[in-house]
Amino acid sequence: MDIRGWGEMNSFNGPNWSLTWEYAANILYALVLRRLPKAILGVLTAAAAFCTLDLCLNWNVFGLLTEGRVASASAYTVIGGWSITPEQMYIGFTRLAYPFLSGLLLSRIGKSITVKGAFWWCSLILAAIFSIPCIGGEGNVANGIYNAACILVLFPVVVAMGAGSRIKGEKSTRICTFLGELSYPLYITHYPVMYVQMNWAWSHPDAPAYAHITVAAGSIILSIGIAYACLKLYDMPVRKYLTERWLKNKR
Repeated sequence: MDIRGWGEMNSFNGPNWSLTWEYAANILYALVLRRLPKAILGVLTAAAAFCTLDLCLNWNVFGLLTEGRVASASAYTVIGGWSITPEQMYIGFTRLAYPFLSGLLLSRIGKSITVKGAFWWCSLILAAIFSIPCIGGEGNVANGIYNAACILVLFPVVVAMGAGSRIKGEKSTRICTFLGELSYPLYITHYPVMYVQMNWAWSHPDAPAYAHITVAAGSIILSIGIAYACLKLYDMPVRKYLTERWLKNKR
């Protein structure tokens, strides 16, 4: 049942692989990380940063990256993490560790950046970051340096800007609330729809451009609709029930 031939642990819904690591991180947080002093948390964050550099710069200090990856187009990237092999487990752990730990550390030490209109500035920064093509072509160390800089520096800055800002204005509040609530259900439900759209595109290579545009646009609208329905009919009611059932008497 390996749909794409990638050896995915969740072949029907690819993004589920990252949830496996997020579950592990949340369990570690509940049992261990939340009890650690800031100094130890800082050491762990630095170790996670080293693993990120090891992956992005293709150092392979621990010998966990296979020769196939080191010499492939995936070199100097963080691509991977969705299979149950030593290499892929290391990649998945590395992709999770620094963002999770650095965010926790920023929260613990209370560091934030106050910028007027932070939502729009953060959106612009992210759009610019994600618009940069592969630097120097595939398998180029310059691309690895760029990836490492984004992960280790730019993304934490965006998080700090978001944490230090206050949304003002009814319009901005509505937009931020909608995007925040929709982000998770959209992430976890869009892949099946994307599979259908990809299959249609591959099966109809000679279809006119307007047909491809229509199917793609329809897939986006359908994905948002499904995510919104999941949010309102399942996610929010279940969260409300669990909060009232388990947390109400503990506040």
